[in-house]
Amino acid sequence: MELYHAIWRGTFPRIALDPDTPRDIFYRSYLQTYIERDVRSLARVGDASAFQRCVRAAAARTVQLVNFADLARDVDVDQKTVKASIC
Repeated sequence: MELYHAIWRGTFPRIALDPDTPRDIFYRSYLQTYIERDVRSLARVGDASAFQRCVRAAAARTVQLVNFADLARDVDVDQKTVKASIC
């Protein structure tokens, strides 16, 4: 159970070293910062909510081969958009 909790919390230093840091708030803020600062400027993402859906859908498929057509269908965007966003 301890291993599961450690995996669920994550290994970012703030999360790993401070058990009082709210996990959900930390990761929500991290994703928001990542989207606003890095992705928008580098990939020219126009629809931030579509990108968030794409990231979540891709994360849910961890340890699977990437199927861009399925991912695009689940996120409701064009397959080319998915490829440009996560590749």
